[in-house]
Amino acid sequence: MPATVVREGRLLYHSGEDGWNVEPVDKTVDTAQWMGKARSDLRSAEVLLTVDPPLVGNALYHCQQAAEKARKALLYWQDVPFHKTRKLEQLGVADDPELEQGRVALALAREVYDAVAQRLPPDAIGL
Repeated sequence: MPATVVREGRLLYHSGEDGWNVEPVDKTVDTAQWMGKARSDLRSAEVLLTVDPPLVGNALYHCQQAAEKARKALLYWQDVPFHKTRKLEQLGVADDPELEQGRVALALAREVYDAVAQRLPPDAIGL
């Protein structure tokens, strides 16, 4: 909550007695952390598609996560508020996905990541 207060400039409640010391938010570092998490999910998807037998369903999940985290990095960088959500019905269900579906999903997730990375300064990508 303190980071949200600094980022959005709103404090919903504060008694003044708890001694909060809110540090300024380093948007570059926080954005780079989102991008790092996206890269980690991309790497996980790659590995899951190369094991024998491939774990395509798990790879698809990490592809979705990579794209979502890259998108959140961009929203965060642009000061667009977003909510963390885990609404499973929005993820859909993948019944016995084929390896080719995993490869396509990984390529799409990389495209999302690369498109976001092109819109951020190098320090905010965290490489």
